Amino acid sequence: MNADRQDLVDLLRERGEHDQALRAACSLPRQIDTDVYAGLLRQLDIHTATLEMSVVRD
Repeated sequence: MNADRQDLVDLLRERGEHDQALRAACSLPRQIDTDVYAGLLRQLDIHTATLEMSVVRD
């Protein structure tokens, strides 16, 4: 699955995780291949299902 970095950053900010949002903004490309960046996404406590729900919600 591909995800937009800004969607991920917004999700982290909504959770109040501003440090993690900054880390994501600096570490991830604009388009994120969730398979390639699975390790970093786990470190940010982001699960693919969470991203899918976020994209569907918007």
